Amino acid sequence: MNYVKALTLLVMMSAAALWAQTRAMVLDDSLSQVETPALEMQWRPHTQDAIDAGMEAWVRVRVHIDTRPLVGQRGRVYLVLPVDQPPAVEAVWSSSGVLLPGRVVSGERGLAYSGLISASSLRDVITVRLRTSSEWFSTSRRLRFHYEFEPD
Repeated sequence: MNYVKALTLLVMMSAAALWAQTRAMVLDDSLSQVETPALEMQWRPHTQDAIDAGMEAWVRVRVHIDTRPLVGQRGRVYLVLPVDQPPAVEAVWSSSGVLLPGRVVSGERGLAYSGLISASSLRDVITVRLRTSSEWFSTSRRLRFHYEFEPD
């Protein structure tokens, strides 16, 4: 009996996650500007704790998300980093304004804002640390971040 309950719960959770993803709306952030659009990943220093130091880069982004169709709605805005090619990339950001600090890994999304959308745009300056493993061989790789809105 417990097995059936657990299986039912798992199916319901999967359905809820799928339903939440279908409610997500991609937002226009085409007015956002990356201060250094072409970055070079640098080796992270080796430490006694880390066998594989990996690669990292830092970037500042002037975020401008168009929220005109959402004014008056409550919900959450997520920063999304789709999976593209290996190795996975981790992005950790801090903000200086309305956006929340957060973290996202390739194939995931991280919460960037939660609450009432009261203005025609969300604007902020974020500092992003990009990290990946030492398997990073690309001399040119475009990370395609985007923002999504989910209503409450």
